[in-house]
Amino acid sequence: MSARASGARGRAVRWTVPLALSAITIGLAGCVGVTTELGDPPGSSTPPVAVTPPSPTADGQGDDPAGPDLSPPTTETVGLIDPVAQSFTVEAPAGWDTTAYSTGMYSDHRETVVSVSPDGKTVLFVGDPYAPSYWSPSDPSNSTDAVRTWVEQSEISQWSEYVPATTWIEDWTVAKFGGLDGFVLLSTVDRPEEAQQIAETFRQALGTEITVTAARTTFVYDTADGASFGMVSGATYGNAQTWSANIQGLSTLGDPDDYEPMLRAMAGSKRITPEWQSRQSAFWQDMQAQSEAFTRQLIDNHNANMQWIRTSAAAHQQRMQAIWSANDASMTSYYDRMASMDGNQRSFLNYIQGENTVQNSSGQSFQVPQGAQVYYVNPATGNTVGGNEAFSEQDLISMGLNPSDWTLTEIVR
Repeated sequence: MSARASGARGRAVRWTVPLALSAITIGLAGCVGVTTELGDPPGSSTPPVAVTPPSPTADGQGDDPAGPDLSPPTTETVGLIDPVAQSFTVEAPAGWDTTAYSTGMYSDHRETVVSVSPDGKTVLFVGDPYAPSYWSPSDPSNSTDAVRTWVEQSEISQWSEYVPATTWIEDWTVAKFGGLDGFVLLSTVDRPEEAQQIAETFRQALGTEITVTAARTTFVYDTADGASFGMVSGATYGNAQTWSANIQGLSTLGDPDDYEPMLRAMAGSKRITPEWQSRQSAFWQDMQAQSEAFTRQLIDNHNANMQWIRTSAAAHQQRMQAIWSANDASMTSYYDRMASMDGNQRSFLNYIQGENTVQNSSGQSFQVPQGAQVYYVNPATGNTVGGNEAFSEQDLISMGLNPSDWTLTEIVR
């Protein structure tokens, strides 16, 4: 079947490639095992900084005798399933507080896993709930009304030519974590062997060649317990029409190299559930069957299945309610732990998930989506509304809400 087939039917077929690229990313991290030393190879984009992670001793502590006694790495795992859509499973570190969830549907589907060590001083994460999908403005296939409509309807789709991982991963890291106290970027290194392995995975799964580059970025920032070292690795991959990025990372008061094998194992264990795959396939087959009205069908299906993600607050509330309704002890413990962490550790978690921690005058803390300057929370439901610095009770009334049910909060982090 030609990827350049003409007519509406051809455009529908052409779209199966971006969807396949999105679907296969769940196993990317599991196919690589390359480690790279901190430092810069020739041509690296960032000069090295003279900051060195502490070298662990036999008892698991750093060289500094006053340093923290860190939770050691573990190879024991427990299985979790995404409680929001049951879209994927993952093997999480045993004894660690882990939350796994998804947002969106189809090419806008994003999966996120965050795991916190028992001592709260090491954080592993896989995925970004707001990572964009990119569409090349120069590719002729993207000039159709269907593609333009899709990009406009999606909050996380953007127009952009392909960006190599050394640039994309570094820029993403600075944008995501650059606001942490004392943030300093250490180095960004290319990982060509990893890129080759990822490309081979796509080749075997799809029978096609795609562009892949991989990179690893390291950084340091300040916490109440001292310097915390962070690492983000991932790849950018795609074809001439569309491309995406796969991201994973960690933060620890110890040596990132000690925990990276755990991170890779967790990322590589993610598996799409058959039920979720069937739902996605049924949706796409239905759109292909309606190809004579492709654009209209695309908009209708997108609106029906993605309405909640258009407003970040609505998406956040659906995710939070689904996680709580799952009544998973590890997730309850995870959010309880977040409330008791020092500001910097909580900030790192919030940056990963695109959230803020707010507190009302009674001392109650709530997790809310980033983006607003003023937040009102309904303590009885946990629902959140907010806006710019001028947002007030008058706005609540104009929204048909009773101000007595809502409390003004202050952003903690």
